[in-house]
Amino acid sequence: MTKSNNILKLLESLGYLFPTDPESITEFEKRYKKEIAQIQPKHWDNPLEILQKGRTEQLPIEKEVENPSYEGLAQAARHGKTIPVEMKKKMLEDRNNAKD
Repeated sequence: MTKSNNILKLLESLGYLFPTDPESITEFEKRYKKEIAQIQPKHWDNPLEILQKGRTEQLPIEKEVENPSYEGLAQAARHGKTIPVEMKKKMLEDRNNAKD
């Protein structure tokens, strides 16, 4: 094994790089067994229990987020100059069409 491979294996076993083979994973788990046990949720102990629960309710994902900081960006792109009323109507129409 070359010197650079030895360094990579060491970094993997210390957790500074993702382990790339089963030996590195085993070494990492031995070295950090206590820390892993502290952060691992207890309900992860037995994956079969999770599977036996069956399907769970799927939570809806909110896709649109109201964010007032987006307002006025079109004017900012125009160096703060006023936008004609016709242009504002067209921009609002385009925005509403884009949502559909």
